[in-house]
Amino acid sequence: MARRREIALTFFVSPMHAVQLYGLYLTGHWPVLEKWKHELAREFDVLDFSAYSPVTEEPARGEMRYWVDPHHFSRHTASILAERLVGRPGAADGFGGPLALDRLEDELRAWRDARAGWITRNPEWVELYRLGRDEAGAQPPGVEGMPGSEQCPVHVAGAVLSRLIPPRPSRLWVVSSYRTTLDAPTAIRVRSMRLQDRDVDEACELTIDAAPETPSVRSVDWRIGHPMGAPTALRGRTVLYSVQVRASAPMTLSAGEIYVYDGAGTSGAPVRMLTREWRTITVAHTVSPDASRLEVWFRVVLGHGTVRPVGARVYFTATVDTVEP
Repeated sequence: MARRREIALTFFVSPMHAVQLYGLYLTGHWPVLEKWKHELAREFDVLDFSAYSPVTEEPARGEMRYWVDPHHFSRHTASILAERLVGRPGAADGFGGPLALDRLEDELRAWRDARAGWITRNPEWVELYRLGRDEAGAQPPGVEGMPGSEQCPVHVAGAVLSRLIPPRPSRLWVVSSYRTTLDAPTAIRVRSMRLQDRDVDEACELTIDAAPETPSVRSVDWRIGHPMGAPTALRGRTVLYSVQVRASAPMTLSAGEIYVYDGAGTSGAPVRMLTREWRTITVAHTVSPDASRLEVWFRVVLGHGTVRPVGARVYFTATVDTVEP
C-alpha cells in the first residue's frame, strides 16, 4: 500500500540492552535474531539500533539515562531514535546504522565480537544468569550500581537458614520501583547505618527521595525485599518476620506494610504511621505446601498510596525466625 501511494517506509530493529541480548544468547535465540536481520535486509530499508553501543551497554542501575530497565528504553532514547528515523542532520551519530545486505555478514560478525567483549566485562551478570538457570531459589549476587547492591543487615535465624535450599545467608536487599513515567527516576534506596542509639546498634537506613504525596494517576509499587532461597524443608512451618522501625521525623505511609511471600501466598501487617520512637511489627506466615521461595518485604507505597512528607529517612532492622513445634 505504501509503495502504491509512494510513501517511504523505514523499518527499524529496536534497541536491545546488552543484558537482554545476553539472555537471548543463553537461551539459544541468537541465530533467530541473525536470521531475522537477514530477512529484513532483503525486503526493506532498515535501521538497526540493536548493535552494542554506549546506549545498549549502559550499566543497569537505579538511575539510567537511556533505559527505564534492561527491557524498556527511556523517553530520551525514543527521541534519539525518532530523530534518526526522520534523518535529522547530526542526530545520534553511530546509533542506528542501516542494514545493508552486502555488508550484513561483517556486521553480524562484529555484533558477535561485541557480545563476547560484553560478557568478559560483566562477570556478575554471567553469574546471575547461571544461578537462575542452575540453582532454583539461589540468592542472586549483588551487581555493582544496581538497586539492591548496597547491603544491609537482616538477621536470619539458623533454624531458617538450615532448612533453605541452598542456605545462603546474605545482607542483600533488593530495591524494586514500579512507577509512572511522571515519577522521579530514583524512588527509594537503602544502606547500612551505624546508629548512636541505646536500643539499636546497626540498622538499615531507607531514604525516600521521591514518592507521591498526592495519589498517583496510575498505580505504583515501591518496595525493598530480602530473598532467602527455596523453603522446601520449611513447608507447613510458621516463620516470624519482625521489623523494628522508626523515622527521622513523623511520617505516614498510606499503603505501607511488611509482608512475607513464599511464591504461593502472602502474609502481611500494615506500617502506616512512623515516629521517632522505635516500634516492633511482626508477621507470622505459615509456609505453603506449594512454596517455591521465601522472601520478606518492606513496601513503601502501593497502588494510589501516598507518603507524607517526602524526604524523611526510615531506620529499621529485620529478623526472620521460626515458630518451633
